[in-house]
Amino acid sequence: MGWKYRVKQVLCRFCSVHKAVYYRLDRTLVQKRENATEFTTASGQEVSVEEIVRDLYDGNQTELTFYENFVRQGIERWVAIHEGTVAGVVWLYTGYYQASYRGFHIEIEPSAKFVCNVFVSPQFRGQGVFPFIARRCFAEYPDCEFYSVTAYNNKTSRRSHEKIGFRQCAAAYYFSLFRITFCYFVTQSGKRRFFKVPKGQEIRVSLID
Repeated sequence: MGWKYRVKQVLCRFCSVHKAVYYRLDRTLVQKRENATEFTTASGQEVSVEEIVRDLYDGNQTELTFYENFVRQGIERWVAIHEGTVAGVVWLYTGYYQASYRGFHIEIEPSAKFVCNVFVSPQFRGQGVFPFIARRCFAEYPDCEFYSVTAYNNKTSRRSHEKIGFRQCAAAYYFSLFRITFCYFVTQSGKRRFFKVPKGQEIRVSLID
């Protein structure tokens, strides 16, 4: 390995830059489409967390504990099923979202929904599982605003969001240096915040215009 590669590896250990893109649903852009693969949806207690973990995460005990905590918090789960197998899952927050990267609260309208923690089984990727679940959620809550987030470098996720009617409303830039993280948060309406992300403390930023 060359010296440039080794220098890059060292820098990646001690400093990094990460961008997250936040979206808001524009219902005028939502189109009704039929999936080539037939799926059904389940919600609430119809599909257990154990089933989701078994089918999507290979029975990973860490994931089971993580998502059981979601259930205790009352976070909704929406699942796509194909011939008895869980094809994908979306967790639906109400009124807030606890950002998965470094952990802080994103505030939205009290009745609004945040579509997040999306996971699709590898064998069903590219078959419209996420849009299928998302459109069912939109139909279930016709009077609610919807938000979502994805990593900027996840081009597939960004394209999926934009195809089903989401439009960018904010972005967060994270700068980590020697385990200290700073965030620059900016909305499309011009709101800006720059702050250090403290460990174990609560930071709140708002997506509301």
